[in-house]
Amino acid sequence: TILALGKLSDGTLLDADSDAGFYLRNYCSTPNDTSTVVAEGNTVGWTVPSSSNPNSRWDWSVNAGVERNNTRVQDQKRAVDPQLLAQAITAWEGRARAAGMVTGPR
Repeated sequence: TILALGKLSDGTLLDADSDAGFYLRNYCSTPNDTSTVVAEGNTVGWTVPSSSNPNSRWDWSVNAGVERNNTRVQDQKRAVDPQLLAQAITAWEGRARAAGMVTGPR
């Protein structure tokens, strides 16, 4: 799960030049390897708001490898809902606790 609001709770934008939620790029100009460079099965909602476009999204960018079976959360033309992000964090913490990776209260 890859989610971002792109801003703080007070509305401050985090990065005016943010990148995608995930990207696969070939910086070495070697042959494209679609057998080992794979982004698969992700749930993505990466908001990159600006003052002129508060709902801007860039979930992923692929120019090397292969992207398959990834899911965009909500409508790609909408910013990620803060409540959705909070629910994802709570769900992850629950899984981590159940696996013995996290102890104590949040």
